Amino acid sequence: MAEGHPSAATVLHLVFKQVLFPVDALLDLDDMNMRGHRTWHAFHHVVDDSLDAFVLRVTERDDRLMAAVNILTLGERERAIRSDGSDRHWRIWSTRSGQ
Repeated sequence: MAEGHPSAATVLHLVFKQVLFPVDALLDLDDMNMRGHRTWHAFHHVVDDSLDAFVLRVTERDDRLMAAVNILTLGERERAIRSDGSDRHWRIWSTRSGQ
């Protein structure tokens, strides 16, 4: 989920450490295609390092959160989406690796 991004790993650690049902939030992040630096952008730039706001907006699949992250990562092949991100992520990466 952190995809080698140390700050994203810190955010995920905070989710595991402080959220009552961390797996739910992590599954939502995965399904929204919010991994690595997209997780960091959402946490740091969009909700100003507020874990409560981050988890609330992720679990609600907030359209404004996704839009802000997509603006911050404009031009990238993968984007934050409402759902089905796990499947889309797998298809993109399996195409790249020739599977």
